[in-house]
Formats: sequence, C-alpha cells, structure tokens
Amino acid sequence: MNTLRFAGSIFISLLMACVCHAEEKASAVNYAVSVLKMPRIKARYNEIVIEQVIINKSKNISDAQARKITKALKKFSQKFYEDAKDCYDPSMSGPWGFKAKLDQINYIDNTVSVVFATDAVCSGSPELNKEAKVFSTLSGDEITIKELVQKFVPTLLESGATIRDGRLKLGADAAEKLMDENKFQLDSNTKEFCESYLKRISYSVWFKDNNLKLQPLFSHPDSVCQKEYAIQFK
Repeated sequence: MNTLRFAGSIFISLLMACVCHAEEKASAVNYAVSVLKMPRIKARYNEIVIEQVIINKSKNISDAQARKITKALKKFSQKFYEDAKDCYDPSMSGPWGFKAKLDQINYIDNTVSVVFATDAVCSGSPELNKEAKVFSTLSGDEITIKELVQKFVPTLLESGATIRDGRLKLGADAAEKLMDENKFQLDSNTKEFCESYLKRISYSVWFKDNNLKLQPLFSHPDSVCQKEYAIQFK
C-alpha cells in the first residue's frame, strides 16, 4: 500500500511538472511555458496563476534574440503579479483571484507576438482581457503599438486613431474601417449595438494570420462586442 501511495505521488508530481513546464513547438517558434513562482499573498483569494514564457533558439530566432525576448517576457509576467496584488481590496469581504495564461504565440514577417489571456475578479467585479507583446526576431526588441500601426496600417492613424497609455484608440473613421473589415463578425444588429463601444474603447494589438489583431478592453461580462478583430495590411 505504501509503495502504491509513493508511486501515485510520483505520478502526480510528474504530471504537475508536465503541466507547468510543457515545452511547445510552433512552426516557427520554440518556447516553453511555466508557472511564475510568487511570494504568497496573505489574503483571502480563490486562485492566483501567472504563467511565464521562455523563448528558445530556433531557425527564426537566434540564441541572443531569444534570451532578450525571454527577459522582457519575464518582466511582463512580473507585472501581472503586481496587478494581482493591486487586485486585492481588503475592504471587500468576498474572495478574489487573478489568472494570466498564455493564449497564443504567432510568428509573421520577422516578428513574434506573445498574447496572454487575463481573468480577474477584483473588488467583486470580473474582468477578462488579452494583453500582448510583439517583438522583432531580428533584434529581440519590443515593437510598440505605435510602431506596428505606423509600419503596417498607417491608414488607421490617418483615419483618426491614436495611441494612449500603450494602447490603440480608434477615432470614428478608424472604427468604421474596423467594422467594415469585420462584417462577418458584426451583423447589422450587432454593429449598431457595438458601434459606440468600438469607437470609444482602447485595444490591445498583435499579429496573427497575416492580419493585425485588435482586442477591445473589457467592459462587461458576455459582451458580444469584445472579440478579436482583424485589420488587413499589405
């Protein structure tokens, strides 16, 4: 019985290690995912889970660039931990929690986009978002949203889009461009309902499938407007 119990505990430990350190291979990017080790926050909570991504050397990313990107991503995950601490409100008696997990990694045109999905309950209110970092695989440097838009979709800026607090904010004309290019996601009723929201909200931005992807910030649960939108670039 003791042997079986010991074997079972080893199996569980190995299983947990595989979950926390599962190495993945995308077609162009090699990476590993682990759970960030954090000091325990002495407060009532449901769960805090923050993942971190390690970029490994591959045919498209040299060792030096991979290490540079990984260093920036570790800081990104540490920021999520700071967000989690800020999420806790001691005046609220209910439980709270924060999760930041890898959502997608995309490679295109010598860039790699790393996108995290965050799921938080702060002060009793839920919040779901996607946070992205985009890097040049040639230099390992982060590419800012302003640089992305200026290089790949300058028409957005010409249509009134601006960059505020590290996020993209669309003007009326730029929002119309977004809705025109995403008609398959917005029928006439949905477009009318979401139009004001899409014009005033800020967006996270990254690359995917030869498109610039825009994800509006969270407004309320089960919003039909909060989804990934695509802007084509040439």
